[in-house]
Amino acid sequence: GVHPIPELFERAFGKTLYVHLSREDKLAQAISLVRAEQSGLWHLKADGTVFESVASPQPNHYDGARIAAVVDELERDDVAWNAFFASHQIAPLRLTYDGVTADPQAALAAVLSALGRDPAAAKDVPVATRKMGDGVSRDWADQFRREYGCS
Repeated sequence: GVHPIPELFERAFGKTLYVHLSREDKLAQAISLVRAEQSGLWHLKADGTVFESVASPQPNHYDGARIAAVVDELERDDVAWNAFFASHQIAPLRLTYDGVTADPQAALAAVLSALGRDPAAAKDVPVATRKMGDGVSRDWADQFRREYGCS
C-alpha cells in the first residue's frame, strides 16, 4: 500500500524534525527569485563576491507578469505546506527568512535545540552568504505595487 510521506521519512531517517522556512514578504521573495532566474546569480558570499552563479551572469529586466505568477506560486506553496503539516499532525519548527537573515546564529541555535543538540555551538558558525536585495529590488517592488494595485 501507499505510505504517508512522514512515515516513509521516519523509516529512512528515524525521528524527523520538520523545519518550515517561509518569507512573509512574498513580493520581495518573488523579485529575488525572478532576478536570480534572469541573471543566473543565485548567492553572494558574505564579502559580496559571487558564491553561486552561471558562468556569465546576465542583466535583469522588470517582468511584472512573471513576478505576479511567482507571488501566486509562493503563496500557494505556503498554503500547501501548512495543509501538509496539519493533515499529518506535524508541528514544524517555524523560521522566517527575516529572522534567519537578521540573526543566523539564533536560527541555527533553534534548529540545534529542536534536535536535542547544544544550541551554544551555533555561536561559532560563520555566516557564509549575505542578502542580495538592493535598490533595484526596491524599485521593482514599487513598480509592481503601482501596476498591480498592491499596498
